[in-house]
Amino acid sequence: MANIELRVRGQRLLVNRGYVVAGTVRYLTIKAALSEDWQGREVWAYLEFGDKKYKTQLNGNGESIARAGLNLSAGEWSIYLMGYGKDADGNETCITSDRVTINVHPTGASGGEQLPADEEGAGSLNAIEMYICDFASAEDCIITTGGHYGTKRAIVSR
Repeated sequence: MANIELRVRGQRLLVNRGYVVAGTVRYLTIKAALSEDWQGREVWAYLEFGDKKYKTQLNGNGESIARAGLNLSAGEWSIYLMGYGKDADGNETCITSDRVTINVHPTGASGGEQLPADEEGAGSLNAIEMYICDFASAEDCIITTGGHYGTKRAIVSR
């Protein structure tokens, strides 16, 4: 089941379900029920909150995958869709939806702040361990030579 379920009819976007908690890594998914005019297009979901922006591609079934790396911080996020295709003459076409908002709820684990991202821009276990290390006391945080870091519970490689 997707965390965010959307429905789009023409250019009108509606949220069917959108309960999300901040600090979740490689779990958040989007599912969009697309009307006929979106079928066969390359569809992208765009999520924005202040200067934070994500985009994730939806597959032919209108779904994103959890490993897309969405990691939303607490607050009110806007979502919109864009679908790219070609007309019968081979000309580029684009359809856009309006915006909807979802409220991302804070988590006790990080106070609702977004976890850092890895080099590809997606959350990862390395990023989680780095985040824990950043907030651990100096005696609990271990930084070794060779690019390893973590806490006494976990040492991970960069």
